[in-house]
Amino acid sequence: LHRVDRRQRQMCIRDRSNPERFEIWRTMLAQILENNRNEIDEFAVMTFSVGTNWWREGFVANTPENVAALMRFTDGLALEGATDVGAALAEASSPTWLEGRKVYNTYLLSDGAATWGEADAHAIAKRWASAGGNALFAYNTGIPGGATGFLTKLARDSGGAVFSVVGESEVPAASVAHRARPWEIESIEYTAGTDLMLEGRPRMLFPGQRLTLVGRGNPAASTPVTLTLRQGEETRRIDTTIGRAMSSELAARRYGQVAVDQLEDLVTATRPQAVAFARHFRVTGRTCSLVMLETDDDYARAGIGLTEEQDAALVARTEGGKTVAGALAQMGKRLGDPKLRVLEELSLSLIHI
Repeated sequence: LHRVDRRQRQMCIRDRSNPERFEIWRTMLAQILENNRNEIDEFAVMTFSVGTNWWREGFVANTPENVAALMRFTDGLALEGATDVGAALAEASSPTWLEGRKVYNTYLLSDGAATWGEADAHAIAKRWASAGGNALFAYNTGIPGGATGFLTKLARDSGGAVFSVVGESEVPAASVAHRARPWEIESIEYTAGTDLMLEGRPRMLFPGQRLTLVGRGNPAASTPVTLTLRQGEETRRIDTTIGRAMSSELAARRYGQVAVDQLEDLVTATRPQAVAFARHFRVTGRTCSLVMLETDDDYARAGIGLTEEQDAALVARTEGGKTVAGALAQMGKRLGDPKLRVLEELSLSLIHI
């Protein structure tokens, strides 16, 4: 937990199932405390599955002895059961043992897979903001599984970030990446392409944070890319270049994955485009799934494959980034409203019956 007048930290630690990922979380936990001891005076730690459990109900001093005791505690954690991320963040935003409202940062050491309770990232982010939750930091291990988009949404809306930790060798740098003031991403300029999108739609940029930029076009090596950043009244331009141009069929699908993730995040307003993009780029998710039938006649009877030309035409004339921006402007405050979400889902169900 991080307050303006006194530095404190809170971390939520719990991985759903992967032992390799969990070992990275344990290492992250120890190094965040050890490498930031000059600014983290006190800390509190909570573990969670479908319920929540505080290691100790209250803040403890960030001493080597307390960190060692915490690590002994994590040695006994069992990786089993479902995960209620929404309930964990609700408790983290307003601990039952904490009197009064404090301002603090939170570190979520989890794959973000909500398998129990509330799973709508918009609703959880809205609840986090209403409870006064401050910046939330999460970490992407690169290990398959989990819900990176879910973590990105929570971090983006809280003014935090998702940092890359691909293996234990990157833990030391990631453990201190949050310490620098972030810059707000205002715009991206790239003359050799259109429909530019950043994976996860990050709003803030921290030192050490990785950005994945996708778009349409045929970039050549050394093509310039310019990011315009803002921090308060100060504006900064960062110029970089495409390091290497490589032709691959996977490039188009990578663009499709990023576009589908963002369109499906706002699916009540973007369903036609989300479905077309998902089918065209063969991306499974909330709107489309894979199916295998016995014969060509079975596919014909089911109407599968008959929309390929229509999908290709819709994708060709639709810019994913502009569609997402328009949907955000259209939906506005409706995002995260449980009642409106249920009504919209019922409406969509009736349409497709």
